[in-house]
Amino acid sequence: MLEKYEITVPHLFNSEQTTKALARQDIQEVFTMHNQRISDSIEELEKYMSSIDPNLGKASAAARARITGEMKTLEDKAATAVRTQSTIMERQITKASENVYPNNSLQERVLNIMQYLIRYDSLLDRLYDRLHNAHPGNHVLIDVGE
Repeated sequence: MLEKYEITVPHLFNSEQTTKALARQDIQEVFTMHNQRISDSIEELEKYMSSIDPNLGKASAAARARITGEMKTLEDKAATAVRTQSTIMERQITKASENVYPNNSLQERVLNIMQYLIRYDSLLDRLYDRLHNAHPGNHVLIDVGE
């Protein structure tokens, strides 16, 4: 999950801020820009079609209305997809945050180490190897399943 969203463990300490930062995708800005481009192109086409035959100008105006409606539908679908992805991402980041920082605190202050010592035979030796040179006050991340 960390690789998927390109975040690090410290980002999980404030999962709400991390989620908001990742979810900032300005769909409306993108669609406004593209709608303007499409509108400009259709306007040129309408002028050309009207110069050929006034009825063709009316037909191209009707086509503009249909295209505008389709673009609005596409924008709505994109907004729905982003909201869904944002909700899924928020759940995943919140779950990871709760696992790494239970009760918004460091694991060693909340979890009992005994269950991990029982489950992972060599954990105590690995902890010693990783921690005996650690500097006081610095946190060390250890994957117990190594």
